[in-house]
Amino acid sequence: MTFEFEVPPTTEEQSAIAAILSDMDAEIDALTAKLTKVRGIKQGMMQELLTGHIRLVDEAGDTASAEKPVAKIIEMPKRKPEAVTSQTVGHNQQFDDAVMIAGIVNALYSDKYPLGRKKVQKCLYLLRRHQDESTAAFKKKAAGPYADEVRYKGGEPIARNAKYITTTAGKQGTAFARGKDIDKALGYIQNWGRQTDIKWLTDKLKFKKIDELELLATVDMAICDLEKSGTPVSVAAIKHLIATNAEWKAKLEKQTFSDANIAKAIEELRTLL
Repeated sequence: MTFEFEVPPTTEEQSAIAAILSDMDAEIDALTAKLTKVRGIKQGMMQELLTGHIRLVDEAGDTASAEKPVAKIIEMPKRKPEAVTSQTVGHNQQFDDAVMIAGIVNALYSDKYPLGRKKVQKCLYLLRRHQDESTAAFKKKAAGPYADEVRYKGGEPIARNAKYITTTAGKQGTAFARGKDIDKALGYIQNWGRQTDIKWLTDKLKFKKIDELELLATVDMAICDLEKSGTPVSVAAIKHLIATNAEWKAKLEKQTFSDANIAKAIEELRTLL
């Protein structure tokens, strides 16, 4: 059995349609986040009413009873509603990555120093670890934890098509910059209560060199593997894990992965994550 179907005739038209669909998904996610937040506020206010932390009065100032109509609230709850996160509204991982990549680019971009994919990937990995979210897409690659999925069919192309970011290919690799619609992504970060995560990224990682980020991300992934297998974490154990991985073993030839630097990374990760 064969099927016939029409497709847009040009790549530009296909990309335009994909961008529109991405914007629609983003708008739905934003509205979902807003709805979840309002429901959280409502639930919190109902709890305050049930516990007596706020009181209702009529216009004469008497406490409202079953026989008297409610006129106004004289005391509002003082507690802050819980932040709306990507997990609470059920976003998919690809869209989350697109938004967080935009946040990374916004935080780290500099006209003077090009922002490459390697730094973006390492920062996304460490940011996910800081957020206690999945890093399953990241695999052991020569440059350390690296997610082909994010690059080719996940967060990066979504962010680019939505114009949150721009990418430019050059002799030294791909350079990332802010897109004209990056404010939309920053709005999602604010709605999801992720501003503190971006501040953590800026404070802890902004001025790290690429080699330092590779060391931290690699050692962290090695520590995760050791802990899963019940192996005590040590410089020797991490070096053995690196040495026995075909993609990683060449790292031990670099000064960046000296015993002293691995030990330093272990200590830093204990406070960083």
